Amino acid sequence: MSLIFKLSALGEMADFAVYRKTIFECINLVDKFDIGD
Repeated sequence: MSLIFKLSALGEMADFAVYRKTIFECINLVDKFDIGD
């Protein structure tokens, strides 16, 4: 593995972690609104 490839892979993992965290926050918001039904 080249260094550049490792850095790009780390960048993609970091982006995915942020993306996943955002999705979980959205799901939590939806769950809070669903309790009212």
